[in-house]
Amino acid sequence: MKPVFSFILVVGLTMLHATWASAQKMPTPSIAVMDIQGIVAGSAAAKSVRPQARKLRSQFQKDVRRQQDELRKAEKTLAQQRAILSPEAFAKKRRDFESRARQAQRDVQARKQSLDSAYGAAMEQIRSSLIIVAQELAKERKVNIVLPKSVVFLSIKSLDLSKEALKRLDKKLPSVKVVVKEKK
Repeated sequence: MKPVFSFILVVGLTMLHATWASAQKMPTPSIAVMDIQGIVAGSAAAKSVRPQARKLRSQFQKDVRRQQDELRKAEKTLAQQRAILSPEAFAKKRRDFESRARQAQRDVQARKQSLDSAYGAAMEQIRSSLIIVAQELAKERKVNIVLPKSVVFLSIKSLDLSKEALKRLDKKLPSVKVVVKEKK
């Protein structure tokens, strides 16, 4: 029994020494926090994106209403023609109208996806620039961990890099253009 105890003791001490030695090589944690959502939302670039997105959505809604009005008129005209057309001719016109309505619906969905994608790409450009700013700040301040403020329960104000990050982000990226790529 004594040799087993000695073996366990030696292995345990060896592991303790290895753990202590590796801990000596690790850098001391230096932590900072950033209000990522607040920085992105409050940035000059995000403020430049919002009116562009509103204008694009407004134009989109106008186009959809115009298209719906055209379809309603076409449907009304078709209903009026029902009495004067043969059943076969009416059925063909009805199928043509339904096909046109389905295509209009697909076009609306594709355009909506394009708008959403353009907005997402603009916001991603802001987030990517914030990452670069955060890396620069961390390097300057010798910080090796930057946590989102949303996951930190409590911290002192001096650990918060949000104001400086926002200032630098605004300088680096004052605006972003929302570019809609129309699908063909």
